[in-house]
Amino acid sequence: MRYFCLLLLLFFIPRSGEGQHGKRILVVTDESARLPISSDFEQPSELEDWFFLIADTSMDYLKLRAAIYDAVLKVNIDFDSLGRVFDPTTDSLMIPFDSDDEIYRGQYFPRRFASPQFSIEYLDAYQTLASKNTFAIVAGIFEKEKDARRYAKQLRKNFPNIYILKSRIYLGCIH
Repeated sequence: MRYFCLLLLLFFIPRSGEGQHGKRILVVTDESARLPISSDFEQPSELEDWFFLIADTSMDYLKLRAAIYDAVLKVNIDFDSLGRVFDPTTDSLMIPFDSDDEIYRGQYFPRRFASPQFSIEYLDAYQTLASKNTFAIVAGIFEKEKDARRYAKQLRKNFPNIYILKSRIYLGCIH
């Protein structure tokens, strides 16, 4: 039932917040905690609701990477891959096998810090209902919704489908 309600939220309720040219900016809420490790380690004080600015989504990583490079030429944005690479043979985003991080090399590790930087992430790291194969351009992570709205308005021209995802994520130690 919870998933059905979220789908209704996505498709049928009015959008909230005005964007550029009178368009509204959708705010989606995902109440589930996204834990990169076993929930046995979950500490309530280490879970926080943050606002993720999702500029675009696709199952095609290269399409999103091209969109970011195009935006870099038009707008002053900062892109950070966090040292991750895209492996076309496995169609996956991961920390390189030769990384110093022995725990996460060869695996995906999600971005977990607030900043208005762009990155490409797996959407299911932040949104429970997302397909495991869906990539997202995360245009920023914000502690306050008003900051996410302000930045979304600036980016609307280059990313017309931009939306804000409120998600509860784990911010504690993962090593």
